[in-house]
Formats: sequence, C-alpha cells, structure tokens
Amino acid sequence: MNLPPGQLVRHVVVAVNDDKSITTCKFTAVVNNDERIAPVGGCKFVDECYGLGYITNEKYLQYLLKKHCIDYVIHGYDLCIVVHEMNA
Repeated sequence: MNLPPGQLVRHVVVAVNDDKSITTCKFTAVVNNDERIAPVGGCKFVDECYGLGYITNEKYLQYLLKKHCIDYVIHGYDLCIVVHEMNA
C-alpha cells in the first residue's frame, strides 16, 4: 500500500474468515472463530478485528466499504475458490 508522503493510516480493521465460511468452503476449521480473532486483534497495529464470510459479492463489498469507511481491501495470496469450483 503506497500512501502519499505524510499521510498515515489512522485506523486498521481486519476481518478473518468466520467458522461458517471455513466449514462451507474449506471443510472443518482447525481453530474456532475466537481463536482466529484473538491473535490478529491483539496485534498493536490492528484497531478492530471480526469474523467475516469467505465469499462476498459486489453489493456486500460495497456495503462493507461504506459502513466501515474502508479505503483498501487486501486478500491473501490464495484464490477464493468456492465449493462449486468457481472463482469468487
């Protein structure tokens, strides 16, 4: 993420895949939702952390961007492959 000189990130919101999404898309979760949120939420650079669905659509993404005043969305390096083998 490249910010203009002098501009700092003021608030970092992180979403982790929730239990339902992992079970639906990737089989049984190894750790539960609280166990995934705790280490991420404990990071000194993270202001908020919560569970979120693995699969999103454009309408839901726009809702999240507006609700949380999000400027950037970053996803991991893996593709969002859903149960039906379609890219999300």
